[in-house]
Amino acid sequence: MATVWLLRHAKAEKDGRGGPTDFSRALTGRGRNQATALGKYLGKEPKKLRDTPRPELVLCSTARRTQETLAAVLGASGLRPKVEMMDAIYEATEDDLKYLLTGYPGVTSLMVVGHQPTLGLLREDLLQSAERSERPTGVCALAVVSFPADVISEIVPGTGRLMQMTDKLA
Repeated sequence: MATVWLLRHAKAEKDGRGGPTDFSRALTGRGRNQATALGKYLGKEPKKLRDTPRPELVLCSTARRTQETLAAVLGASGLRPKVEMMDAIYEATEDDLKYLLTGYPGVTSLMVVGHQPTLGLLREDLLQSAERSERPTGVCALAVVSFPADVISEIVPGTGRLMQMTDKLA
């Protein structure tokens, strides 16, 4: 079973006038708490994910808020996947991300840490039509989608099943 984990960054500073650029926005205290809570939740191996392969590879946007989210989640969860930071994820479309997923032969479980609206659009595109709901993707939301394929490079959009949708843990 191939599995894609889609993680939106946690709550970040506002991109206000005279403030930091969008790319360099840091997590707020609330955002750090959200990411840590998600990591602790994953570290306990929730029942719905007990038989789901943990990510062996993480592709993370190079924006500061995504890197900080990933660091907090991994630090609290005990997960130790290989991590690749990718500039391309920051402004990627859902089609860009679908194409990106095909470039990892042999990987069975992969996490993408990125931004809205791209991750929500990608999630809906990957799911079977009966499972699509256009639900919002809040900050620090995690969607885990499984596929009837052996590796990520063989997944087919529209065939995924939503194993878990988690948000609002803190």
